[in-house]
Amino acid sequence: MQIISMRIIESIIAATVFVALCNPAAASAEAGLGYGEILKISKLRGAPSAAIVGEKAVKVRLSYNLAQALRAADEYFIVGKRALQAQGHTYFFLMTQSASKTKQGGGFCGAGTEDSISLLELDPKTNGLSLKDSKLLQSCIESISLSDDTGRSLRNRLEGLDDLGNLTFDWLDNQRYGSGSRTVHVKNGKLCFGERPNQEPR
Repeated sequence: MQIISMRIIESIIAATVFVALCNPAAASAEAGLGYGEILKISKLRGAPSAAIVGEKAVKVRLSYNLAQALRAADEYFIVGKRALQAQGHTYFFLMTQSASKTKQGGGFCGAGTEDSISLLELDPKTNGLSLKDSKLLQSCIESISLSDDTGRSLRNRLEGLDDLGNLTFDWLDNQRYGSGSRTVHVKNGKLCFGERPNQEPR
């Protein structure tokens, strides 16, 4: 009787594993990520929303501070749209742009902008997306300028980026990071800039 019971249990386990392996759509729905899936963030009537889009769309819950940051931005996009796996976590890079002044055209900066990069973390169990860190990349107010010899906007240059491990920014002048090229990497849930990923965060 025990032998028969063990065989039944083994059959159930084998069938469960087979279903999981042969049903990637169900697995990716829980994780929020799968082959060919991308993260999309949009704003409808001023309210931001996000979803993992592939064969089907899976809604992503935005944390309060992330939703607030998206509401305050004039423009935003996901760098490369793909996720970055680092230290057992799933991250996305978000670019946001807002006017340097509340009223465009006012003050010394005129139509200047403030451009920031933010680190978002996706919880694969709850499909919750949270804002972990943010750093200013370019600012009229603080006189921080990126060097861009191509003349392309940040969106045109970064939205379709294939290799998130090679995300670099080149500053003309930055009081914190200096001039020259710096590579973005993640350490302990924080954004870091360095010439190489193993450098100490700055």
